[in-house]
Amino acid sequence: MIKAFGIFPEHFSSEVKIMNITRKKIALVLVFSLFLFFNLLLNSQEAAKKEQNQESTLPKPYVKIEVVITNIDIMVTDKFGEPITGLRPEHFEIYEDGKLQKLKNFYEVKGLDVYLSVPDKETGTLKMTEKPLEEPTEDVKNRIIFYFDGLQIHPLNKTWVIKKLENFIKNNFTSSVNEGMVISLDRELKVVQGFTTDSSKILQAAKEVSQQSSDMMLKLKSREDLKEDINRIIENADDFDKSENYERSLDLARNYVQYAENDLLHSLKSLDSLVNYLSGIPGRKILVYMSDGLPTNPAEELFTYVDQAYPQGNALSRAMDYDETRLFKEITTRCNAHNIAIYTINAMGLDTTMTTADQRTQFNLYSKGFGVMRSQSRFQNSGLTLMADDTGGLAIVNANNIETGLKKIEKSLQNYYSLGFSSPNKDNNKTRSIKVEIKGIKQDYNVRVRRNYKLLSDEEKIEDTVMSRLFFRTNVNPLKISAQVFFDEFRISDDKQIPVSIKIFIPLKNVTLIQKGNEYQGQIEVFSSIKDSKDNVSPCYKMVHDIRIPEQDYKVALESNYPYVVEMKVQPDSYLFSLAVRDTYNQNASFVQFEKTIK
Repeated sequence: MIKAFGIFPEHFSSEVKIMNITRKKIALVLVFSLFLFFNLLLNSQEAAKKEQNQESTLPKPYVKIEVVITNIDIMVTDKFGEPITGLRPEHFEIYEDGKLQKLKNFYEVKGLDVYLSVPDKETGTLKMTEKPLEEPTEDVKNRIIFYFDGLQIHPLNKTWVIKKLENFIKNNFTSSVNEGMVISLDRELKVVQGFTTDSSKILQAAKEVSQQSSDMMLKLKSREDLKEDINRIIENADDFDKSENYERSLDLARNYVQYAENDLLHSLKSLDSLVNYLSGIPGRKILVYMSDGLPTNPAEELFTYVDQAYPQGNALSRAMDYDETRLFKEITTRCNAHNIAIYTINAMGLDTTMTTADQRTQFNLYSKGFGVMRSQSRFQNSGLTLMADDTGGLAIVNANNIETGLKKIEKSLQNYYSLGFSSPNKDNNKTRSIKVEIKGIKQDYNVRVRRNYKLLSDEEKIEDTVMSRLFFRTNVNPLKISAQVFFDEFRISDDKQIPVSIKIFIPLKNVTLIQKGNEYQGQIEVFSSIKDSKDNVSPCYKMVHDIRIPEQDYKVALESNYPYVVEMKVQPDSYLFSLAVRDTYNQNASFVQFEKTIK
């Protein structure tokens, strides 16, 4: 090119113009490029700053580390049954599955006063405070549930035990520390009086229970007739027809046991429902269960008697088919998971050849014969003792004067220690044993504490509550949800099932919504179960649903209900529906129940 510019001087000036124009264009392009660069840089910085400001207003991702503190209530008494007070954290050693655990918290309840402990700044060990709490917290309040099992108690014995409870109720509901509730069971569980601190309301509810009609007398008469028939066969038997009479006696014994087993299973099922209901209630739960006894095996007593009358038989071996110890254990494990101690009262009093009620009326229902009707405490009280021992409660049995036992319950409410520790075992499905030892005191002592416990997840607690409220209806609805049932009887399928839709309406203003980008997000968990007219219950089903609301619709959405539909197929019948909706982000949960006939 240089050569060209030298040979052709006439083109030089024009080439210079072109070069000058090119330099101007390059300069302009460079300036424009720099402008674009800085403009983009500023825009990107502003965008990054805006995004940073937006992210700062939102919850940042985090790893949730859940530390669960297990609190165990302990009653310590001397050899006379009097409470030992004034013990400190260093006096206690608590073992889980045989391994010593470090105390995380500790407090003592002495009368109406609660004394806390705080970690020492230098050593970290727990030290007791000198002054009690000014106002007790919900965790140290006592919820006392008086439970009358109408399937297992004679009406006259029920009236008698209610009379004995009057002073206990008057003495223990004089402050806000104790709340009482009255529950009765006949055909179904019934809340006669919800939790209250008013002793007059509790007494009135107990009086209503004593006046409730019951078919218990008819059931007793049927049982007595069977027992008298067994007595008659055994008394009149001779060696010639002993084998035939053994089979007849065994058949009658089976019929009687079938009655008893049905009532026992109904009682345990109802008790389990009550335990599930109480699971969401804070504080200590003291369940005072009243009956004429509750055997772990309803066949053992009668089959033992048949074996004694016919030594060549082996009826007792067949009694194991009716053993319900496992169900009792399942209930006590759930009680321990929900901080429920069971105090049992046998309203029959001391063993006699007739029931306590029959003694008062001088009406002997029982055959004298071989005394098959003689109440054997080892059998009738086995379930009562098991439930009390496993949950750290107390069994009041074989006592015509139950006031002494009620005094012990009263002392348990007013004097106890609470020990808290963090379990190293994170398996929620494992039942862990508990043992507590006292050190550093010379006097003899007795420790009453629950024997084991099992951690339950929040999901398990909600499922338990949904199932239990099919038998024990109580609506708790902080999210203010509502529901409607829709079905089309003309769309019945070949297996005679009708499609059913449950439409749940959830006010979005009660749901936690978090802004992410150009939308607001939330999440709900829906639990559902149903029960038909024959008390058949479906499993509890869980569904998780994400809520997404565009940013421009957010304000309108807050004034609206969010619909969610649960679909199922059922046979024509009358149903009770139990639903729960939980806000995943803030953990609030609503529980509702309603009835609907599908036909």
